[in-house]
Amino acid sequence: MARRRLTRRHHLRHDASRTRRDAHQPRPHLGDSGWPARRGHGAPVSRDPLRLGRRRLTHARLDPPDAPGAGLTTTAQAYRLLHAILATAVDDRLIEANPARIPGAGHVSHAERLPLTLAEVAALANAIPARYRVAVLVGAWSGLRPGEVFALRRRDLDLGTASITVRQTLVEISGEPLAFGPPKTAAGRRVVALPAFVVDELRAHLARHVTPGPDALLFTTSTGAPVAAGTRGKVLARARVTIDRPDITWHHLRHTGATLAAQAGATQAELMRRIGHSSPRAAALYQHASLDRDTQLAGALHNIATGTP
Repeated sequence: MARRRLTRRHHLRHDASRTRRDAHQPRPHLGDSGWPARRGHGAPVSRDPLRLGRRRLTHARLDPPDAPGAGLTTTAQAYRLLHAILATAVDDRLIEANPARIPGAGHVSHAERLPLTLAEVAALANAIPARYRVAVLVGAWSGLRPGEVFALRRRDLDLGTASITVRQTLVEISGEPLAFGPPKTAAGRRVVALPAFVVDELRAHLARHVTPGPDALLFTTSTGAPVAAGTRGKVLARARVTIDRPDITWHHLRHTGATLAAQAGATQAELMRRIGHSSPRAAALYQHASLDRDTQLAGALHNIATGTP
């Protein structure tokens, strides 16, 4: 029995390594417009159930392919799916017992993502190429997922109300062209308010880097193509070394934005709505304590104790 369990674990690890190899495969050639000839501009993702399942697994890989532990989340999800299928088979009396019983196989412990400090956000924005500078600020001050940031278009930005509307996300499936699809969850469709200084930065960015028209992407490569995960990972890799934070990924900016919102006083419900989460447990992952915030709380406690206004 132990040997059989080792064999199953081996297969799961093998699938994870294959996922990492697939992530490095070259994408289909993009035309002058930056889009594959066989797909229309901004074509939605297929609604085929198998394709959607593959997309969900793709969404789970938030870290770049070369990050420590890349692919482990996908492996754990695959195991949980297998376990659930076999559990249903047991309930239906198709099999006598669930053979998927590998302790801990459905769980992955990731290293803690430390949010960036305000100084690090500013330094990263200054260290990255100019066309991606505002993407750093939007990510760090809105809490959007990286795929949501790089799927934003002119029509999604309302300068009058200082807000952005999340309608879609970039979807990347190994071996298929880059495409747009709905946000990761139903809660992902949302309107997010931005700090005034970020709106000012966006206004200047529109004039310098964004083509006319409501469907123009806010952030593109120098050739006007959508920014795939591999591309944005490369530009971030150079900038993060400059600011001496080699651990950060684009998802750290989302983590930072959610943490800042929590520290600004957002309730759990407000935080869930802002970052597009449907479960309190997921939103709680972003509520980091910090020494600065703890010092503020201590000051408030002192005022309560002494009667200071």
